[in-house]
Amino acid sequence: MRRKWVVIEHAVGASGDGFRGVGAARSDVNEFGAADGRARTLRAYDALEWNDAWPGVRCRLSWVRQGTERTYVVAPGADPRVIQLRWDGVGSWKIDATGTAIASADDAHLRLLPPMAYQVGPTKRTRVDVRYRLTSAGDLSLAPGNYDHSRELVIDPILQSTYYSASGSSGGWGIAVHPRNGDVYIAGYLQSGTGLPALQGGAQVNAIVGMSGFVGRLDPTLQSAVQSTYVSGAAGSGMIALAIHPRTGDIYVAGETTSPDMPARGGGAEPAIDATRSDGFVSRLSADLRTIIQTTYLGGVRGQVLPGAIAINGTSGDVYVSGRAESNGAMLVRFNKELTTALGRIRLEGNVMAEGWGLDINQSTGDVYMIGLTESTDLLPTPGGAQPSPPSAPEAGFIVRYDAALSQALGSTYFGFGGIQSYNSSETVGPVLRVDPVSGDVFGVIEAVTNPYVATGFQHSVAGAGDVFVERLSPDLSTIVASTYLGGSAADIVTGAAFSPNGDFYVAGITRSMDFPGIGGGADPNFGSTQAGFVARLDPTLQTLKQSTYYHSGSNGAAVDALAISPTNGDVYITGEANSPVPELEGGVIPNYPQQISLFADYIAHLDPTLASSNQTTPNALTFLNHFAVPAGVTDVSQPLRISGITVPVLVSIAGGEYSLDGGPFTAAGGTAIRGQLVQLRQVASSTPGATVATTVTIGGLSTTWTTTTATGSNTTPSSFSFPPLNPVALGISVTSAPAIIGGLTAPAPISIVNGTYSIEGAPFTNQAGTVYGGQTVTVQQTTATQPATQANTTLTVGGVAGVFSTTTDPVSSTPHPFSFADVIYSDPSFPLPNAVAISDPVTVTGINVPVSVAVSEGSYSVNGGTFTTAPSSVSNFDNVALQVTSGSPGQTVSATLTIAGIPTTWNVTRLATSPTLPNPMVFPTITGVAPAILVNSADATVSGVTVPIPIQMRAGQYYNAALDINWGGDGVLQPGQVFHLRIPSSSTPGGLSTAIAVINSVTNYFNVVTAGGQLMPNPFHFDAQTGVAPGSTVLSNIVTISGVSTAVLVTVQGCEVNVAGSGFVSPQTQVSSGETMQLEMTAPAGAGQSVSCAVSVGTGSDTFTATSAGSSSGGGGGGGGGSGGGALGIEFEVILLGLTVWRARRSWCVRHGGERSRLRRLAERSPSGAQDQPQRAAIASARESLEESGDAHPGLSR
Repeated sequence: MRRKWVVIEHAVGASGDGFRGVGAARSDVNEFGAADGRARTLRAYDALEWNDAWPGVRCRLSWVRQGTERTYVVAPGADPRVIQLRWDGVGSWKIDATGTAIASADDAHLRLLPPMAYQVGPTKRTRVDVRYRLTSAGDLSLAPGNYDHSRELVIDPILQSTYYSASGSSGGWGIAVHPRNGDVYIAGYLQSGTGLPALQGGAQVNAIVGMSGFVGRLDPTLQSAVQSTYVSGAAGSGMIALAIHPRTGDIYVAGETTSPDMPARGGGAEPAIDATRSDGFVSRLSADLRTIIQTTYLGGVRGQVLPGAIAINGTSGDVYVSGRAESNGAMLVRFNKELTTALGRIRLEGNVMAEGWGLDINQSTGDVYMIGLTESTDLLPTPGGAQPSPPSAPEAGFIVRYDAALSQALGSTYFGFGGIQSYNSSETVGPVLRVDPVSGDVFGVIEAVTNPYVATGFQHSVAGAGDVFVERLSPDLSTIVASTYLGGSAADIVTGAAFSPNGDFYVAGITRSMDFPGIGGGADPNFGSTQAGFVARLDPTLQTLKQSTYYHSGSNGAAVDALAISPTNGDVYITGEANSPVPELEGGVIPNYPQQISLFADYIAHLDPTLASSNQTTPNALTFLNHFAVPAGVTDVSQPLRISGITVPVLVSIAGGEYSLDGGPFTAAGGTAIRGQLVQLRQVASSTPGATVATTVTIGGLSTTWTTTTATGSNTTPSSFSFPPLNPVALGISVTSAPAIIGGLTAPAPISIVNGTYSIEGAPFTNQAGTVYGGQTVTVQQTTATQPATQANTTLTVGGVAGVFSTTTDPVSSTPHPFSFADVIYSDPSFPLPNAVAISDPVTVTGINVPVSVAVSEGSYSVNGGTFTTAPSSVSNFDNVALQVTSGSPGQTVSATLTIAGIPTTWNVTRLATSPTLPNPMVFPTITGVAPAILVNSADATVSGVTVPIPIQMRAGQYYNAALDINWGGDGVLQPGQVFHLRIPSSSTPGGLSTAIAVINSVTNYFNVVTAGGQLMPNPFHFDAQTGVAPGSTVLSNIVTISGVSTAVLVTVQGCEVNVAGSGFVSPQTQVSSGETMQLEMTAPAGAGQSVSCAVSVGTGSDTFTATSAGSSSGGGGGGGGGSGGGALGIEFEVILLGLTVWRARRSWCVRHGGERSRLRRLAERSPSGAQDQPQRAAIASARESLEESGDAHPGLSR
């Protein structure tokens, strides 16, 4: 039986009133009485704080998902050793060599790790070693190492970094902060690793072999992983960008893949791709990451589109993705929020290259802005731009403005003077764009390498090898409002940008500049390596660089690949890649540098909005709304304002009234405040009508005055006020209005509400009548209607004047998005048996918000895994529907038709004929002398000799699928009389061999392509003739070793089978490399004295193996004289996932991830030789006979 171990912690020697609540929690807590069962609402707080718990020590407890986070702030001159803790239930403590406190009971152990601590110095934050120690009474105390007693000591700091994978190479490329709960979402890739946290319960818990895209969710402290999930098909994927839907809270990610089987692709706007190349995709996930709701490809079968950025219209919910289309076009695609319909596509192309990268939306107008790169001189779709002509450099930026429907271009301009700086030859990142939510101005950020243009901002010219260039343009793109360079004497690159709630503009990227501007006083001011990530904070006028900081300027540096700002408190979050430990890891989800990685580890970091070195003592300005028409002599309270801009505790003083921090008691005594606290003022109104009293609060040296003016009359009728309506909104959710300021009063006015609740100056929402003063702000809250196209009204009445807050839910949608079931063809006539049950894969109903009818004919259906039925019923949005039929006889097709909301779709189940006729032989002649690394089509072949459809399975390469009008790498069906061809990429090696393998109704067909060059003639080889063998016996040749070839070459045998390097006997084709062995096997003639021969070709060389049965002289002859000289190609085994070679024999192999502008990544290196080769070769040989290689069916498997 498990025994419960209860321990209770006490603060020894603490004084004062103990903890008090600070910061009202976002949720309510109810207590139910044992006697009467009635609920009582309790006050709940975000944190607890105990001032002067011990002399000079303040203690704060904050709630995090895994428990509490405790912070001690030790004032200058105070002794941290006064912090003493006694634990009831613990017999005794032991302190180990690391300063960890350990207690035991039976087989249970309690471990308290040493807390973190730091001090703020003139230029940086310094870590202080703190360990637990035992007092004479056996209690726990804190023993700090050497530190400056004249400065404050903070134990257990707030800000945090963490890795997000424990093994494998990985990187974070997208990051966002959820507007509702502050949780941090990261999107990235994991290469050959399995170390993601919190996968249990995720939508996809297993990684694939190779590269897997993933999405992770962390709490705001980065100390707890809430949920992770992979989002990948069998051929892998990688994430590029992430966005959070402002209305639904759903998570949208964009990435690249070559997987034709991405999860939840059925019903998507583009449900299929050409598997011979990579394509972009967008996936929609629930906020808890437990469901992949929908996926769509970007280009689909119509052509490749690789994503650059993703943005969401907060009003319509539409999803926009920018990207790079094949054949040098910039692409912009608009989807509905369900991702089931492409509502618009824009392809922008000029006389040369164009690529779409950054993207943002003006949420007020709905206009869409795309920024990109181009070499074209005729790209702009509209005249009148701020820069109508491109610079003389070969590559420039551009910005185009479209309406929300993507029906027309509203403005365009070239952007950036002096061209683009590539960071290195293996990685190029694109420009970034953000729309100022206040002014609507457009901020574009790019790299510039030359300086023909003098900027108007804080840095006028390029300082080195290439700087970041920031330009602010008017919303119509006709005017340059301001501009600045940002960089030092070496290369600087932008990777992300964002606006903070207070309007500051942040830029993040990678730098090699040891003199990057604005670093002094930054959180990480020391460069210390060949490169570092950076974050810079700019005034939106671009006239002031407020602060910059390096990030991870350790021995090997890091890259900041994405940036996000919390919409509530302005905290800064960054993600990227590092190849050595990053700072502030203690307490993170994965605090240790991942092991067994080949390149990079992904990280997430949480920075203070100031980007400063934790010694900022001047807060951002506070503005209290002055009150008037206040009753004489009453106690008036201001609205609460949040303190920001400081990183250390600062002094607070007040004149004329009192203040409160985080809802604590009001006081006139001096004190200290920390970042994030809410400050509220209180004063007594004058007893004289019309008189004004004032209170001035000073926080960190910054003074702010708030006034209260008493009523001068009896007017309780305010000026008119209103709340902007919200529409469309989701069904049945809680929404909050914008605040309204109550004016025009000369006396306090009554306030009441119907169908909702209200809050005055940020107080708790209530539906009870009350009183409001002039100058106060009021916010209302309502629950939207539960039916579509329905308006809900909340009416707030102040002194007889009503203001209405209205919302309208999404319009009625009773037409589902297109859906279909994949037809089934059973090629084996013996399976299934006649009258067996066949069940389709389920499809997800999307695009509706009301129940709609569902009916079936010639079959049955099931909803959400329920019982199959034929009775008509109804389905709702996101219901899963499957079909069931009874299979027919061989050669028969059975169909079922499902009709949803009047839209039918038919599912067919076909069994091929009992004795299918083999097709006539098909010949795909070898093509030689082709260029390396190009796609090569075979000669056309015609399906003949059969009268029924026959199956085709591609073991390597693709075939032309007429039904889809694409080259397809998977299984399919060939129709009688169909003309088709095979396709395979040529080898990248001179003289290299590539082979497409098509199994057509059990007959294996080969199409070989040999590149030009190389040594294809092996040195002479010879299979000795054998005589006197037993009639009908199996004859094995002597073993020969192939030499002299420069690459793998084709082996073809006629009349026997061949075994290369012990991989097993096969016929009629395989490959051999120099140094590998070959042996032949054939059956001797049944009659005495008879001969049989096998013709063997190796590359351009050949030989004949002859066997003669006993009973008559065969004439010997040595078997065909010696094989003609030449060389063997050698076998190159590849497994291709995500369009990338992830395993290749005897070769270190780098591959390109995505298009021209993606980074190179080393993926695998093996050097098999000798006997240890056999398991690997056997695996590949097995893969040649099956679509499965280590459980991953993939058409790109080549041998």
